[in-house]
This record gives sequence, structure tokens and C-alpha cells, in this order.
Amino acid sequence: MGPRLHAGRKPTRVERRRSALNPAIEVKGLSKSFPGVQALKNIDLTIRTGEVHALIGQNGAGKSTLIKIMAGAFPPSEGTLLVHGEPVRFSEPLDAIRRGIVTISQETNLVPTLSASENIFIGRLPLRSGKRVDWALMRRESSRLLDELGFPLDPDTKAAELSVAQQQGVEIARALSREADIVIMDEPTSALAAREVERLLKAVDQLKARGRTIIYVSHRFDEVFRLADRMSVFREGMHVATLDASSTNRDALVELMIGRAMTAPTARRAQVVCSSAPVLAVEGIGRAGVFEDISFSLHAGEILALSGLVGSGRTEIVRAIFGADKLDTGRIMIDGKVVPQPRPNKMVALGLALAPEDRKRHGLVLQMPVMDNLSLASIARRAGIYIRRFGAEVSAGRRYVKELSIRTPRLSTPVINLSGGNQQKVVIGKWLETKPRILIVDEPTRGIDIAAKADIFEILKALADDGMAIIMISSEQSEILQVADRTIVIGEGRFVAEFTKEEASEAKLTQAAFGRLPPTIHEEPAT
Repeated sequence: MGPRLHAGRKPTRVERRRSALNPAIEVKGLSKSFPGVQALKNIDLTIRTGEVHALIGQNGAGKSTLIKIMAGAFPPSEGTLLVHGEPVRFSEPLDAIRRGIVTISQETNLVPTLSASENIFIGRLPLRSGKRVDWALMRRESSRLLDELGFPLDPDTKAAELSVAQQQGVEIARALSREADIVIMDEPTSALAAREVERLLKAVDQLKARGRTIIYVSHRFDEVFRLADRMSVFREGMHVATLDASSTNRDALVELMIGRAMTAPTARRAQVVCSSAPVLAVEGIGRAGVFEDISFSLHAGEILALSGLVGSGRTEIVRAIFGADKLDTGRIMIDGKVVPQPRPNKMVALGLALAPEDRKRHGLVLQMPVMDNLSLASIARRAGIYIRRFGAEVSAGRRYVKELSIRTPRLSTPVINLSGGNQQKVVIGKWLETKPRILIVDEPTRGIDIAAKADIFEILKALADDGMAIIMISSEQSEILQVADRTIVIGEGRFVAEFTKEEASEAKLTQAAFGRLPPTIHEEPAT
């Protein structure tokens, strides 16, 4: 085994003992304000050394602001941050790293053109005789760290070629290589499939077994109760409570998060009768090396879910239907008429809209105001050649803010300042302004809190009740069971199974996603 590599000065024995006796992090009277927004209000919080401490709350509750202060992204407006009992004030993330604090976020911070081992030791490449990089040592250490975490992979593999889960593994290995005492994990499983999630959770167990302190931010209660020793709940920029995980439950947490008990979801109207002609039909569509021979139909007022593992081809299928990617085989029909050479502008004109999987990259212009984002998809239809109708845009913006319950200080607020749930509502509102008859939503609740999820579900149900046809992609089976009238499972780019609302269950969806079909599952699409 090669020597352990580390960055910076090793703590002395006295410092290590002092660190173990003191809390890992203390926050005293911490506040943070941005122009027009009070993000944190007089926060007092203690993170114990060696614990897994979960931070939970709705989007916009203040969790992200707090961990960014801990990570050195920006300073607090007021209050004190203590690390192992010592007051600190970070001016940049490197200051936090030097104090043993690293952050692993849902969007990994790897250099795609560098190898896994180069990313693990970036900025700290081991030198031989102080001059030449010791590549062999770096590869050995990288392999050892990754193997111990349960992410065996070739350390020479470029980061761009790794799966999201493997990239997360490289990030954790980098934290261990830096001998980080405190690891902040911000929604690390939001883009992972079920098997990858379990592997990452085991890696968190490994970190805890090594004595690391872990601050874990997640909207997924299953993960929180699986990992956390204690949980701190935030609401509207305030620290509401800290609870032992063993002495609380989901309902109590939700009530603390939103300030009231959750109401039961509204019931859907009677299940859609699919005897009428479909508004959308796809027949044998395929794209070489991505998906093949996909056929299904969609009816007015129906919510059709596409289920399957991350990477199964669901996103690629709906992108092709929308005309964003070219089809090699098959045909698409709207109202029984074949659409030749589908393109996004043509599909929008025919009444189809797509709210994409990555709302920040493909659904919004983050620096633009809420009003401009709501107008983006419909400007060409409503405007003259060069003239925008600002009065109409303001009117539409106010209407969607009210109808979709978008929480924003004003229409001129940059959309980047909104929570994830409110950003998703802006994406939906943008497409509703085009007056679609068919709406495709790809992972509409990814990275948003439980209350915002409930809002999105109510919006989709109301749209379907009004006759809109909806395709929803979700990796959360509980969401599919709650919302969908019919579910199609996609596996490795192929149609696997189809279920009615009555037939669908979490066990059946899981079995189909992993290619294990029980006898009751339909083998062919309904016709």
C-alpha cells in the first residue's frame, strides 16, 4: 500500500483530541440577506463530530444558503461560524477546504477531460523527488480509495466517460484523499437510479465509520431515515427544530417543514376512457443505438407515465417525439395525421410542449426575469416581427404566478433566485402559454421538496381534468402510482411492459425495470 496523501498541515495530537471533544460545526446567530431576500434569520445550530446530520426543508427554506456559507461560497451577513470550536470566516471555498470541509453536490465538480485519478488529486499531484509527478502512486491511491468506497473503476478513465454515480464516487474519494473531517452532501442521489443510490448510501456509511462528520441535504425521506443520526428542519430561512431520527416520523417532519399538516391529495376524476381516437400515437419509432421499436398512444385527459431506470432511454424517446432529436425509424401521428420530419417549432405549432429534464440548462434562462422566462416559448406567436407586447406578457405573467402559485417577489425577479419548485412552475407556465394540447414533463419533481411536489401533481391533475394529454417521466415510483392513469416501462431503449392504474404496483414497476417480468405483466402495448 502506498503512503496516504493529504493536503496541508496534519493536525497535532492535541488538535485532534480537541476536535473530537468539540462540535464539528457550530452556527450562532447566523443571518444572510441578498437584495430583496432574507435567506437566513438568526440561525443557531450544532453539528456533532462524527454524526450524520440531515438538513431538511422546502426549497427556499435556507438549507442551501447555510451549506454554502459553511463551504466558503459567501460569508454570512451576521453571526458566527465555528469549526471544531474555533471561529472562522471564509473568504473563498479554498479556505473551507483547508479547514477540512468539502462539499459534494448533485452537480459534480469534476474536470471532464481529466482522468478519475487526476480529479481525485487535482491541485495536489504527488511528486517524485519534488519534481516529477508520481503517476503510479496516484493511480494506486485512487484505486484503493475507490475500491474501499465500493466504486471499482479504472483510475485512468476520463470523468466524462463515467456514470453520474461513478462521478459521485470520485468526489467522495477526493474528499477522503484530502483527509476532510466534514463532508457536506447536497442532494447527491437526485440523478441516480435505485442501485446507484444504494451504493452511494453505503459509501456514506463508510465515511461515518471512518469518523467523518456528514451534513446530508435531501428531499428523500427514505435516505434521511436510513442515514441520519439527527435532523434539523428549516422553514422560511429559520431553524425550526433539531430531532433525533429515532424519535420522529415523516408526518411530524412534514408538519414542521410547511407549518401545517399535509392535506390529502385531491382525487382524480374517473379513469380516462380510451375508446376515442388518440391525440398522439407513435408507431415503431427508433434511433440507432439509443432506442428501438417504441409504440404507444396517448388520449385527451390522460396522464401516461414512462417508468424505468435512469439511462433507460425515456428522455431520448420524448426528445425525439418533440423533434429535438432525429428519428431513424417509425412515425409520429397527431390527431391521426403523420407528422413528417418532426421539428420542435413544428410540434409546438401542432400543440405539443416539452418541459425538459434539466430545467436550469434547457428550460430556463436563469439570469432573465420570471416574466421573460414565462414568455419565451410564446413570444414568436404573440409578437410582431420585432415588437414585443409587454402588456400582454405582464398580464400572462401575473395570471400564471397566481394560477400556478409561483412564489416570487415580483415578475422582474431573476428566475435564478427562485427555489427549484418555483423554477419548475415557471417552466410549466412558459409552455402553458403556448396553449398546448399535449404536455410532456420530464422528471418534473427532481430536486424539489415535498410540498412543491404536491403542487406540481395538483397542476398536472388539473390540466388532465381539463382535457390535456400528458406524458410524465419519473424515476420515483411512488409519484407514478399517485398520478398516472397508465404506465409504460422502458428498459435499455425497449418497450418492456404496460400497466393500467389498477395493475400498477411498486413491485411490478421495479421487476419490469430490472427485466424480471411476472406472468401478469402485459407483454405487448395495448392497441
